[in-house]
Order: sequence, then structure tokens, then C-alpha cells
Amino acid sequence: MGAGTALAVVLIALIVTLVTGGDDDGAVPTPPVASALASEQPRSLAVPSIGLKAAVVPIALDPSGVLTPPSSPLVGWWQRSAVPGQTSGQMLITGHTIHDGYGIMNRLGEVKPGDTVSVTNDEGTVEYTTDKVEVLSKQELADNAQELFGQDHGDGRLVLVTCDDFVDGEYLSNIVLFAHPVDAASADADAAAA
Repeated sequence: MGAGTALAVVLIALIVTLVTGGDDDGAVPTPPVASALASEQPRSLAVPSIGLKAAVVPIALDPSGVLTPPSSPLVGWWQRSAVPGQTSGQMLITGHTIHDGYGIMNRLGEVKPGDTVSVTNDEGTVEYTTDKVEVLSKQELADNAQELFGQDHGDGRLVLVTCDDFVDGEYLSNIVLFAHPVDAASADADAAAA
């Protein structure tokens, strides 16, 4: 199984949960559609601590409900998620890990809390500070997808996702990085000091 297929398969459960909202009552709420102007959409991603610099392209669900990242060295921004600088929702960017190298996000697991991540659009660059990096099994990712990636909550945090744990031809888990906008942290600190 190729790297692209592995990540797409992992994200099927994520997308099914996002689209259905994971509700027990069988209702199928529609996730909010981002109304991002072209100038607001992310154009580039940088994670200096691991030397990651990538162009960002918008990606959408295909007819079968799969969100497939673009080929490395590009990364994909889910166009139903938040944009840089937005103060609600969560911005989801995903890219490939390739077990024998060359994946744009191969080193994502090396990022440490406090490391900076930057996302740039036509309006400027928004800095984020990494809060945590977790390794979640496919099942954990699916079970918690609404909390991790849902657009009905969040303060504009950034979520980066890639595959991990390549065993016997498949990826068993995902690396998920969570980061908050630096300006939001400064505003919270200012409010607490007042």
C-alpha cells in the first residue's frame, strides 16, 4: 500500500465522523462550510524546528468521502476548516509521511511543545506555538475526530496530521500536532493580568 493510500484510508474514518458529527441519534448534521476568500486561504506552512517548508493547496472530500493530501512536497488544507488568523474553528493541514523517506511530514513527530509553526496567506503570516504532539491509533483518531478536527468549536487552533508506525505495508497510527495562535495566547495573558 502506498503512502497516499495509507493516509487516505486513515482519514476515511476521520471524515465520516466529521460529516456525521458522530451523533448517536442518527442525525447527520452538515459541518459548517468555510467561507474563506482566496486571499485568506493558507499558501505556505513552515515548521522551522524540523526544516519543514511547504506550499499549501486546498483539498476537499472526494465523492467517496475521502480527504486525500496532495503529493509531497505539497501539503493540503481542508477547505472546510478555519483559515490563518480565524478565531473560531480549527485549521486542518495534512501531508504525507513516506516510510522510506521523502515525505514532507516525515519528521513531524520530532516537533516539541513550544516550537513555532507559521502559516502564511496573502494577508500575512500567522505564528502558532505548538501545544502538544500526539500519536493516536487509527481507532483513537476516528473515535475523537469531532473533538480533534470539528469546526463547531475551537479558537482557530492549528492541527497538523500525518501517518506513523509503518508495519507490514500499512500505517497503524497518526501523528497529530496541536498549536495555538501566538496572538491568542498574548491576548489571554493580557486579559489574565488585567
